[in-house]
Amino acid sequence: RGAWKGLVDVYHDRDQGFNVLSSEFWGVLLFRIIAAMLIPIWLVLGFFPTAGFLWPPQVREKLFVQKKPDDIFGASKNEQRLIQMKGLKTEVQKVRDSVNAMMKKQREDLSNMRYELTQMNAEMAKEMNHIKGLTSLLFESQLSAG
Repeated sequence: RGAWKGLVDVYHDRDQGFNVLSSEFWGVLLFRIIAAMLIPIWLVLGFFPTAGFLWPPQVREKLFVQKKPDDIFGASKNEQRLIQMKGLKTEVQKVRDSVNAMMKKQREDLSNMRYELTQMNAEMAKEMNHIKGLTSLLFESQLSAG
């Protein structure tokens, strides 16, 4: 673990402020060049003869350890899904409330129509009775005149 970490840490920005003429700059540069050659050689030699046994633990973990769903998608994706689900839930609730309000209005309209129809039927029955009375009066007056 330590050797691999040492090779990889060479590439972090620790050389800021080094002068090109300083020995520190050239030492870090030389070490980076050596690391750039050693890392691929280590990976190739670790794979072919030993099927990855000689690889550093970090490489084996990266390649062979099974990842949990949270590791694959990241917690942020799950949080985004949760936020989307909450948004959808509120939208569904709004639609449900809207549909319920429309149904309530339609029930009220239907009830009003039924009431008006009942009133019209009652008026029509009165008119029919009135016409019936007028017809019988007319019939009686023709009988008595004739």
